[in-house]
Amino acid sequence: AVFQAQVLQLATALGWGPIYHTRYSLGAQAGYPDLHLLRRERSVFIELKSMKGTVTPAQELWIAALGASGHEAYVFRPSDEDRIREVLS
Repeated sequence: AVFQAQVLQLATALGWGPIYHTRYSLGAQAGYPDLHLLRRERSVFIELKSMKGTVTPAQELWIAALGASGHEAYVFRPSDEDRIREVLS
């Protein structure tokens, strides 16, 4: 939750919006990324993981399919702070 709040704060500060986050995944499509950010012509999907968190096969499928269809799709961990800032800048 802390990591997610940090990413959302950074995204908002950098002008991203609207931002979609599925608060409760019960009943949601398995593996769908945590965040969908929009800014002008860009559409970015982000899956957030803790340092020890495992990307599930369903999450891998979504990230790969989004990337293959031309969308930006990423898996970020707290250690990716510089990369997150680069992608969102």
